[in-house]
Amino acid sequence: MQYQTLTKDFDYLDFLDINQKALFGTALYFTILVDQVCFTHFHQYYDKFYQLTLYPKFVGNSPSTDQSNFPPREVFNAFTYSRSQEKMFNTPNVEFWQTFNQAIPIMKNETIDFFRKHLSEIDGQDFWDKCVKELTHHP
Repeated sequence: MQYQTLTKDFDYLDFLDINQKALFGTALYFTILVDQVCFTHFHQYYDKFYQLTLYPKFVGNSPSTDQSNFPPREVFNAFTYSRSQEKMFNTPNVEFWQTFNQAIPIMKNETIDFFRKHLSEIDGQDFWDKCVKELTHHP
């Protein structure tokens, strides 16, 4: 997924209302976080993890030249960004903080459960502990 597709400069997500954008952005944040934690800390199991999840990568605006994965926190920045100052300051911003905080215990349970059921070679609690170290403190 390209950074620019989440910005105010494109209308890809205009079918979602502002609350749905907060839910989508938060879900995307955690999807990217879990994928990157697995790749970084459990690389020996990443191929199996990827085959099970097919999680997207969050990359720059030119997929042919920019293959670096952006950190998950950039999801929240993308939703408020625009090249146009008018769009940046005169369109509503998605507020993620409440949705993000409510999602943390849900994602903890889902993550631990996923590894227990599908990839038991990884201890789910250990995995989640590594995720927590990477959590954005205020999106």
